[in-house]
Amino acid sequence: MSKITAVIGLLLAATSCAHAENVNAKWKEVGGWSIAVDREDYGCFMITEWERGTIIRLGFDADRNSYMWVSHDSWRSLEEGKKYSLTMKFDDETPWSGPAFAHRTKQGAPLLTMKWDRGKANFLREFAVSQGVTIWYGEKVIARLRLTGSYAAMAELQNCQKTMDASRDPATPPAGRRVSDPFEGSQRVADPFRQ
Repeated sequence: MSKITAVIGLLLAATSCAHAENVNAKWKEVGGWSIAVDREDYGCFMITEWERGTIIRLGFDADRNSYMWVSHDSWRSLEEGKKYSLTMKFDDETPWSGPAFAHRTKQGAPLLTMKWDRGKANFLREFAVSQGVTIWYGEKVIARLRLTGSYAAMAELQNCQKTMDASRDPATPPAGRRVSDPFEGSQRVADPFRQ
């Protein structure tokens, strides 16, 4: 197993849940990105690792707001729960700035999480269509990444999320509350993982 596969596997499984290995289900591989589903809230996400070890996970939470994790194994000095101000610039677009909160996966990998409400669709569009992104912490560039395959991956991420949302029981409460399990065999829901 390659280092990339192992690290992505850890971040695919990263969750506060004690049964993390059963939480995330792989959806597809698209453009060098893994698309997966978090079974706790049926939020889809895309994840990949670059050659220098930076990992990004971009997806939707229980309320269908978007979030992004950025991680690198060398960022061991990140303090759990501490707020860090990050700036991201896609190609020649206006930079995005905001707080990112430090966390660690169950396996100890450091990561920063940023969240956007539904009004930040432009962030997702820029992520999908841009050639690259540069990320700063203060004046330091912490990542300069080529965004290959991001358009196809974002389209599949959207497809995954639409499928997950459609598979929910219409009588189920809104996002963020308990939902029916579209992975359970007894459901009358079409299996989104069947090819």
